[in-house]
Amino acid sequence: MKGLSGPIELKEGRRVHFRLDLLKLKRHALVKVGEWHPRTAVNITDREAFFDPGTMNVTLVVTTILEQPYVMLKTPSGIVDNDQLEGFCIDLLKEIATMVGFEYKLTLVPDGKYGAYDYDTGEWNGMVKQLIEKKADLAVGSMTINYARESVIDFTKPFMNLGISILF
Repeated sequence: MKGLSGPIELKEGRRVHFRLDLLKLKRHALVKVGEWHPRTAVNITDREAFFDPGTMNVTLVVTTILEQPYVMLKTPSGIVDNDQLEGFCIDLLKEIATMVGFEYKLTLVPDGKYGAYDYDTGEWNGMVKQLIEKKADLAVGSMTINYARESVIDFTKPFMNLGISILF
């Protein structure tokens, strides 16, 4: 049988012998920038498509919060910089920075909070406040995504699922 993505062939209920095109919107048109095959994974044919020349040689300010094992101080020296922090989120940030090609400066959030809205003052605190006030370009940590936060800042897809959920 022939489908939109080529011949459809099934083996044990799974599709086999297929590829997916990676597309990027460029100047109002979708352009193929690579392919994905189940066996060979991703093959990028246009590496330039993933880099914005405007972000090259940029140093981003990254706010974070101490919470083991995500972000930890290597030694309690009182100095907080890129070399003094370690943990899962820091390793992830280093890898993304290398792949995308940006520099960053880590700072601890001054009030030690993730971010909550104060209905009396109408203001946010924590890392959310740092982002809203543009004192930081991005935040790294084990921050829970909730409706209130998502209404004022953007989140990536969760990188870790602890299997906790609430049904109602």
